[in-house]
Amino acid sequence: MVYACIIHSLSPSVEASVCRVLYACTFGTEDRLDDPSEPPTTSGQLNLEIDTRTFKKEQLALVARQVQSEYAFRKSVVSKDQVEQSTGVYSVTGLADDASQADIGFFRLAAGNPFRGEKIAVWLGLANVGLTLVCERSENRLLAESALKLLAKSLQEHVQAVSQPVEVQLKGERVAIIVHQFLPSGRLVFMNYTVIRQLEKDMENMLRGK
Repeated sequence: MVYACIIHSLSPSVEASVCRVLYACTFGTEDRLDDPSEPPTTSGQLNLEIDTRTFKKEQLALVARQVQSEYAFRKSVVSKDQVEQSTGVYSVTGLADDASQADIGFFRLAAGNPFRGEKIAVWLGLANVGLTLVCERSENRLLAESALKLLAKSLQEHVQAVSQPVEVQLKGERVAIIVHQFLPSGRLVFMNYTVIRQLEKDMENMLRGK
């Protein structure tokens, strides 16, 4: 089960201080993120109402920042030419179609950091954009990686998410259609070529006029 899908900015620089969440969605009952670690409280403020929505946004932003940190670390140990490629100097459209040029990784999210239960984050980095899935710890990581590659390809094709990341924020409705097409109700599903082609055709029909 996928708990959340996050699309966010990435920078190859280890000195990058900002990681912006461009789009995020959650799945399931109460967004399936109804198990946050307890927000901090202080004496005399036990009855303070926590803005749950803001708290959840910060949880997802924290995951995005962890991806940024791992992505930047990887880039800091590769050659100068590879770093230049990661900044989008060459054709990012070609990059989006060639998953072999993408950085893919995953890390464990321990219980309480930031969610109450243990999770895993599977991420894919393309140029200056990252796609991250927060999943149940027992989820099939290879299926998650496959879903990320499909999302990256379709997001570039229909939203130009890699070449123009700002479009992710401007075309949120289109992004949502693409995400939910490949992650139905937050489920990771094995898809062969025939299934993928049918999903893409259905998605194109839904995107018309959006």
